[in-house]
Amino acid sequence: MNIKFPLLASAATALLLSAGALTSCSDDDDNKISDSITFRQVLRVEQWNDGTTNAFADFMVVNTQTNKLMSIELPSKANITANGVRLDYSTPDPKDPYSYAYKAFLPSSANEVTFVFTRMPGVVLTNRINLSNTPMIRLASSTVVNNGQKYNYTSSTGYLTGSEVRIMLLGKDKANLNKRYYAEIFNDTYTFTGVPAGQYQLCSMSTDSVQLQEPNGTSGGIIYGTKVFEVPTVTVK
Repeated sequence: MNIKFPLLASAATALLLSAGALTSCSDDDDNKISDSITFRQVLRVEQWNDGTTNAFADFMVVNTQTNKLMSIELPSKANITANGVRLDYSTPDPKDPYSYAYKAFLPSSANEVTFVFTRMPGVVLTNRINLSNTPMIRLASSTVVNNGQKYNYTSSTGYLTGSEVRIMLLGKDKANLNKRYYAEIFNDTYTFTGVPAGQYQLCSMSTDSVQLQEPNGTSGGIIYGTKVFEVPTVTVK
């Protein structure tokens, strides 16, 4: 299976931070990031109803030129794994707030996902999230969505926990490609209004978050666990 694009945004603007904005070190590391710099970790797991499980990560530092958190590429002696699978780096899209720098497809839908961040030899940080209580929000099976109509959803756990739940339509036509329209959720129903006619991807997202068990210094961070129910194509008339 392929890695699906993450549906929820990272915690900061995902831009590659140039090495010139950081304190340099004297070793041969191509990224020239000082060993004394700590990274904020933003970790995410997304499990989809088709069995796909993806892991994402961003590592944030404060850009000394702008005083804002920015995403970086780790130095070569650092790496991040999820359930033993190494996450690969690709330059995030600065125009896409849903873009993560590190990502990997996980071969199984384990309830617990363990991230292991090796900052440098001898500095290893382990953080876990358990998704067993995160509900899968199952949506109506209809491939036609009408504005103003109430649709019922069900929860895989039989109830709603404290999870954050969103239901959205994601545009597939050229005129509204990747544009998002969120439903109003009330009790066990959801309703869309004002969505232009066209083809969409229909998704529900149920998300839990936990603080890191092992942060990198005082830089903090968070882990998100999301279950996604997808109807690949629906038509809004």
